[in-house]
Amino acid sequence: MSKKIFSAKFADIALISLLSFFLYFFMLGSIPLTDRDEGLYATVSATMERTGDYIVPKLIEKPFDDKPVFTFWLTAFFSKLFGMNEFGLRTGSAFCAFFLLLAMYHMLLFISEDRLFAIFAVLATGLTPLYTAV
Repeated sequence: MSKKIFSAKFADIALISLLSFFLYFFMLGSIPLTDRDEGLYATVSATMERTGDYIVPKLIEKPFDDKPVFTFWLTAFFSKLFGMNEFGLRTGSAFCAFFLLLAMYHMLLFISEDRLFAIFAVLATGLTPLYTAV
């Protein structure tokens, strides 16, 4: 019985991972930065990486506290890993979306003990246009 539960849970996680790959990672860097905010956040992360000051995010030498600093840490880390391009700048947000879906699945499975409910809730959230676009 335990083996069957494990394989079903593994299949669910594989489905969530596959969904996340196609929705959040596939062609991630193919579209240029689209709105003003993406460029602004990229500039803050680039400044953070250039100056080495990872404590206080800055924009044009002024503290920039419009977003939590963890966001800029992720962006700076992935842009250092993949380069200062669209893919590197967006990868942190894509990983956050993926891990949030995994956390939601595990939380709903723990609370409801209903696999079908948990997987449908995750699919509904993951396929929502606003969740996918942000």
